[in-house]
Amino acid sequence: HPGQHDKEWPVMGLLDGTTGVGWASTRQKPFPHNFTIEMARTFAVDTLVVDNSEADEIDFPLLSAKEVVFFASTESADTGYQLLGTVQGVRGGRATLQLPAPVPARWLRVEVRSNHGNARFTELMELEAYGEPVGRPPEQPDPSGDFITNWEMLSFRRDGQRLTGCYDLDSGYLSGTTDGRVLDFRWVEHGGSEIGEALLVLSSSGNFFNGLWYEGGVLSGVWFGNR
Repeated sequence: HPGQHDKEWPVMGLLDGTTGVGWASTRQKPFPHNFTIEMARTFAVDTLVVDNSEADEIDFPLLSAKEVVFFASTESADTGYQLLGTVQGVRGGRATLQLPAPVPARWLRVEVRSNHGNARFTELMELEAYGEPVGRPPEQPDPSGDFITNWEMLSFRRDGQRLTGCYDLDSGYLSGTTDGRVLDFRWVEHGGSEIGEALLVLSSSGNFFNGLWYEGGVLSGVWFGNR
């Protein structure tokens, strides 16, 4: 991804299922803004959505993403891409493109090539793609092991669907569930005085995770790390 304006406008806000949190570019960053998204499995994608609803058009007019181009690959995150289509984003609104025929995709590459005219920032609140699963689901990785993260060292242990772990920051520990790819857990810090939730996703290689953490039911930041 091309980076983000600050922690209140995280890249992961594009995938959090709500337009209440979205992504904003760094100041005056030149186009295009490129994102690569790994999906859970291969899908025959037939619908693309660019949602600028709740973008900050009042304080920063014309910053909504405009020309957004989607590509698909079934080979890898870096190779084999073919054009899916271009969605013309709407200022402060939602735009949908129905493809003429479904296209198989495991990875999506999204290029934001313009906004509606703001020279300082670009915002995009949500990206969506819809389709039917293709073939057998891939074997899920094992999250067990140690990761260097943006919140210091973290260690996961998996037993079936049960997930436990600990991390260095504030003597934190965690417990929850996993299918290998999705890590859904409660975290506890300072001996129990701070408690929240996190929803992380492990890459197909098993060597990188990315996700969001919450406190008091409120999205509070991103959490990512490398094995």
